[in-house]
Amino acid sequence: PMTTEHSTEFLYSKYYINLDSLAIYTNQNIAYGDIGGLNNQTIGYLKNDANHLKFISLLKDHDVHFTTVPINSYDELIENFSNKSVDNIIYSAYGEELDSNLIISQFHFAPVYIVTNPENSEFMDVINDFFESQNVQGSGFRQLYNKYFNVYQQLNDILLLVLFSLTCLIAYVLFKNLKKYCYNKRLRKKIAINIEKNQYLLHYQPLINPRNQKIVGFEALLRLKEGKQILSPYFFLSSIEQANMMYEITFWILKQITADYSYFTTLTPLGLSDFYISMNISFEELSNPLFISNLMTLVDNSLIEPEQLCFEIVERHKLKGNEAEKIIAQLRTMGFKVAIDDFGTEYSNFDILEKIEYDIIKVDKYFIDNLEHSFIKNGFINLLSTISQHKNKKIILEGVETVEQLQLINQMNSHNLYIQGYYYAKPLPITEIKYFLQKMNK
Repeated sequence: PMTTEHSTEFLYSKYYINLDSLAIYTNQNIAYGDIGGLNNQTIGYLKNDANHLKFISLLKDHDVHFTTVPINSYDELIENFSNKSVDNIIYSAYGEELDSNLIISQFHFAPVYIVTNPENSEFMDVINDFFESQNVQGSGFRQLYNKYFNVYQQLNDILLLVLFSLTCLIAYVLFKNLKKYCYNKRLRKKIAINIEKNQYLLHYQPLINPRNQKIVGFEALLRLKEGKQILSPYFFLSSIEQANMMYEITFWILKQITADYSYFTTLTPLGLSDFYISMNISFEELSNPLFISNLMTLVDNSLIEPEQLCFEIVERHKLKGNEAEKIIAQLRTMGFKVAIDDFGTEYSNFDILEKIEYDIIKVDKYFIDNLEHSFIKNGFINLLSTISQHKNKKIILEGVETVEQLQLINQMNSHNLYIQGYYYAKPLPITEIKYFLQKMNK
C-alpha cells in the first residue's frame, strides 16, 4: 500500500496491481456474514501474501477456530477450491473466476502497487509501459498481475528443480573426482614404495648383428617383482600412467642403466666395443621442462657417455607442432642416439621419417611374424632397408624367433639390418648377461 512517507522514499508503479478487497469464498452451506460457520473448517490462502495473512489474523481475533492451508499460487488456490480440497479460500472480492454468491465475508485494504528504489526508474518505466500496452482497466490489472505471478511461481518451481538437479550433479562429479583422487593417491604411494624397496628391475635383451653374431647393444626393459613373480609392463604400466608417474619411472630407469653400465664394461667382449643401451620414452616425458637438465646431470655423474644411450621413441598419438622434433634434435646434438620404435604401427609410419631426425628404426614384430610366407612383408622390409642405407641409418627387426626368419633376413644382404628377438635371447636379468656372452662366444 502507498503511504505519504513511503511515496517520498520509494518509486511506485503507475497502476496498482491488487484491489482493496479480499473475500472468503465457501464450498459449505454458510450464510453471508456467519463467521462462526468457519469453525473447524479449512481455509486456503496464498502463502506469504501479507494481506491474506492479515485477513486470517482478523478472523482469529473474532475467536474463530479453523485450519489454514497455505497454497503457492492463485491458480492452485482456484483449483483446490474447485475440487473441494479445501472448504474455503481467501480470494479477491472482485475475482471474475469465482461466483460472488459464494462470498460469506469481505475485508477491505488499500490498493497494492509495485515498489522499487528510485535508481530503478528505467525498470519501473518498462513495467508501466507493459501494463499500458495491455489496454486493461480496473480489476484487469490485478488479473494480469495474477497471471504473471502464477507464471513466476511455476518458473520458480522449475528453477528450484534445476538447481536441485545441478547440485546433485555437482555432488556426483565431486564425489567421483574425489574417489579418483584418492585412488590415484594410493597408486602413487604404492609406486613410490615399489621404487624405494627396489621392486622394479631391468631386464636386458641383446641387439645383434646377424652377419657376424656381434652384440651391438641391449634394450633395457622394465619389470616388476611381485612376490616370486616377475611381471611385464602389461600388468602394471597402465597404473603408472594413471598415477601420472611415468616421468619418475623414466628417471629411475635412466639411473639404473647408468649404474648397470659399469658392470657391462667389465664383461668381455662388451668392454672392448662401443655398444649402447636403449630405453623406451614417450614425447610426454621428453617435453618435461626438467628432462634435458636432469638427464645431463645424471650422465655427467656417471661413466656412461651420451652416445652409449639410445632413446626409443614410443608414441600412441600424432605429433603436434614441432616441440618434439626440437627436443629430439637437441638430444642428437648432445650425442644421444634416437630410435623410432614399433615402426609401421599406429602413428609410427613413413610420415614420421620426414618429421624427426633419427639414428635407428625398429620394425614392429608384426612384420616379422610369418615373414617367410608374406611377399608384402618381405617387400616392406627391403624397401625400408633401401631407404635407410641411403640415409646411413640402422634397422632393428624385433621379434625374430625362428631360424627360417633369420635365414630370410640374411638373404636380403643388407649391411644395416640388425636383430632383436627370442631366437638369440629373451630379456635377461643383468646377472645372466655374463653367461649369455659366454654362450655367444662358443
